Amino acid sequence: MSDNIQQIKDKLPVVEFLRGYLKLTPAGKNFKANCPFHHEKTPSFIVSPDRGSWHCFGCNIGGDIFSFFMKYENAEFFEALKALAEKAGVTLEHTSNSGERKLTVLYDINRAAADFFVRYLIDRNPHSDAARQYLAERGLEPATMKTFEIGLAPPQSDAAVQFLAKAGYTVSDIERAGLAFKTERGTYWDRFRGRIMFPIKNHFGKHVAFTGRLMPNADATNTGKYVNSPETPVFSKSKTLYGFWETKNAIREAGNAVLVEGQMDFLMSWQDGVKNVVATSGTAFTGEHAKTLERLTDTVILGFDADSAGEAASEKVIDLLSAMDLNVRVIALGEDGAKDPADIVKDHPGKFKKLIAEAIPAMQYYFAKYYLAENKDHVVRKRGLRVILTKLATIKSRVEIAGWLRELSRLTGLSERVLEEEMRQLPTRPIITASVIPPAVKKEKNAGTRLESIIERVITLGIGNPNFQEILLKSPHLFTERQLAMIGAPDKLDENDQRERELTILKRSLENQSDKDNQAEFLELVKEMKREYLRQKKDVLQYEIHQAEVSGDKEKMASLLKQFDEAVKEMHNV
Repeated sequence: MSDNIQQIKDKLPVVEFLRGYLKLTPAGKNFKANCPFHHEKTPSFIVSPDRGSWHCFGCNIGGDIFSFFMKYENAEFFEALKALAEKAGVTLEHTSNSGERKLTVLYDINRAAADFFVRYLIDRNPHSDAARQYLAERGLEPATMKTFEIGLAPPQSDAAVQFLAKAGYTVSDIERAGLAFKTERGTYWDRFRGRIMFPIKNHFGKHVAFTGRLMPNADATNTGKYVNSPETPVFSKSKTLYGFWETKNAIREAGNAVLVEGQMDFLMSWQDGVKNVVATSGTAFTGEHAKTLERLTDTVILGFDADSAGEAASEKVIDLLSAMDLNVRVIALGEDGAKDPADIVKDHPGKFKKLIAEAIPAMQYYFAKYYLAENKDHVVRKRGLRVILTKLATIKSRVEIAGWLRELSRLTGLSERVLEEEMRQLPTRPIITASVIPPAVKKEKNAGTRLESIIERVITLGIGNPNFQEILLKSPHLFTERQLAMIGAPDKLDENDQRERELTILKRSLENQSDKDNQAEFLELVKEMKREYLRQKKDVLQYEIHQAEVSGDKEKMASLLKQFDEAVKEMHNV
């Protein structure tokens, strides 16, 4: 097996492999890119062709092509092994791994079932004729149906079970794949009967599940219009987005993803030229879905149905994505009586693209929905305003919050200060201001202060440069023992810290600055580091002075005031 892994790595050089996922630019003998696993504007994702590896200095994670594929595609190791072996043209040695076989057979069963359902839809019989007519009336073209393998499940109770059993699969495996269930009599029936079938693929193109849509004239008394495969070892509703395998490259290229509610909305949108689209599959949009999209884009354009259920679902998605610092825009549906993207595409080809281009920011959508300025009822307006502020508080970016508070102030005529105070008083407020938290506690709650960022950068510049190290070691009180060892005593570091030190040196070597520029940046940052340290010290002293004043401890207050004056003088001298 180890020989297979090395063969795959040899045939899939790390740089060429990652070019399929990232935009790589040269950085000396290495390459760099924006990390796909977190938001960043300055590339910190480094690819080393010599080592055959990658490392992100922002996430502090790295590895080879296997670890990248596993993280990016949310795949297990053996799944990555099979996918990369296929891509590299390497034949894997047979393995006795029973766990692998148990999962592989589920992919094979779902693949075989998809073929079975497609063939049945193509057959000439009353059931398939009616299904094809319905799909044609909905506007689906044969080419779209072929691309996404739309099929039809026969109406008989065990047609799929019988077919799959004859193909050599055990009934227990067919049940594990979610295609059959055991009746009270001990027989096995098809889970999907007389339904139009939409195969669902995972993030690397394997068939993992199905959605079955009941035929329009069928009796839906004891069953839902749509039925999904149950959770299985290869299918998780909370992680899988319909169509993602086919459209992920288009999402990356477009810089945004259009999110719709179901298979028909997806298929009609894709057919109309919207290739950067994905859909939920009969389940709520989850954090895992959001993370999947976040790897490709920071912008999601929402096109859920224009009804009460669609609006409620839209709000949940907006709040979830906003909390993850993603940009959300909302498509205005409902015009001309069309309630969903599928209807819009069918009745007005090309219009959905125009609506996508005109999509408005999510907060603007909330402003229009909840703040009815013309309503004279003060209570109603106050209630709507509080809903908006609650939504606003879910946004992760404080810069964005400030911008929308300014816009809301303009809309309502209320000051930004009043609006911010009102937002703070809401039960679910996520914002804690500096005015109510002592600096020492604030630092604890908000990891990654400005001072820490400056220190990290000066250490990056100082490691390996004796002149810079000498300057840093003159201010040992600014650094932890570990940081001091990183700067000038690497022999005191453990193995992990030594490796991090080497990575820091590698990171600096990838920068294109001259020695002169490095020195100028370093000296300025050292000054700013000292200033920031003194600012924080001054803030802490201010808080402690206030506490001493409240408690009436005059002796302590006098001592603190003296330290405060000294800190202020020192700041002026830096």
